[in-house]
Amino acid sequence: MSRYWDGEAQPGGSFSYGGQIGNLDFLLSGQAVPRYDFNLSKEDSILGDFSPNDIVREERTREQTGYEYSMNLDYLINANSSARFNALSGLDDSKTEVDRWTTDLRIASNPVEVEREDNDSDRDNWEIGGDYEYSFSNGNRFKILFIVNESEDGQLRERFDVLASSEDKNLFLDTFSKNQERIVRSSYNMDLFEGQDIEVGIERAQTILNSNLRLAVNSSSGIPSADHGGLVPISVSNANSKVEEIRVEPYLVHNWNLNSRMILESTIKFEDSEIEQSGDVFNKRNFDFFKPKVDYRFNITPVLQFRGTVEKTVS
Repeated sequence: MSRYWDGEAQPGGSFSYGGQIGNLDFLLSGQAVPRYDFNLSKEDSILGDFSPNDIVREERTREQTGYEYSMNLDYLINANSSARFNALSGLDDSKTEVDRWTTDLRIASNPVEVEREDNDSDRDNWEIGGDYEYSFSNGNRFKILFIVNESEDGQLRERFDVLASSEDKNLFLDTFSKNQERIVRSSYNMDLFEGQDIEVGIERAQTILNSNLRLAVNSSSGIPSADHGGLVPISVSNANSKVEEIRVEPYLVHNWNLNSRMILESTIKFEDSEIEQSGDVFNKRNFDFFKPKVDYRFNITPVLQFRGTVEKTVS
């Protein structure tokens, strides 16, 4: 239980259960984390000639609890092969209320303008992944893994002028984004000579981002829309967009134990990717480049190591 400085108390908790059934190890877990927040702020501003401008007092209250559930499975198929599977799901919705009082100090009567905001946020995400590994009798190893995940983030902001006996909405802002990722990767490890081994692999990834934005204001010019909170829509450049990247990356890693104290690791990667944007704007680009890396380690003493790295990075 968490208690906050304004007196609000929010419960939370977590659980986990693990065990083994034959060759299967498992772990199930879940948690609820309170993220309530109350913020009180006061802002004083002056004009360029140092005369008073206004005073803004704001109270912001956020009701939020995050939930997360996960599962991990590990299965030993036989003495040479094993597999793992993982899954995660999260939910994190919040509701934020804002009350704002603005006192105009430029007018002798010091009129007060009152505003209220409703800010709703919905965040959902999930991810699954797994891998399979096989060890050959000669010591070589093959491994393949995959990851698939998705997250959605939606936020709605509505602002109101608070009048004597009613409220007048003056802003509607709705944003939404959806991220998706799909990755598969395989590798093969084998010994070359004594003290030397190599790893050969390839990775393919697909990443997608969808984003949408709707903006509307209280205006006498234009036609109100029910899809925009009953206000007049405002055109926004590139409000609806989808960006997708397809990336393929083969790689080769060479490990060499030069002696009992020195290790040299050399890596060469080649990346080929295509990025395409569609929706209100269209664009498409292709990239391909090498990313070499050399890492040298020398154990001067059992507790002191010298390390040198030369690497090319591209972003």
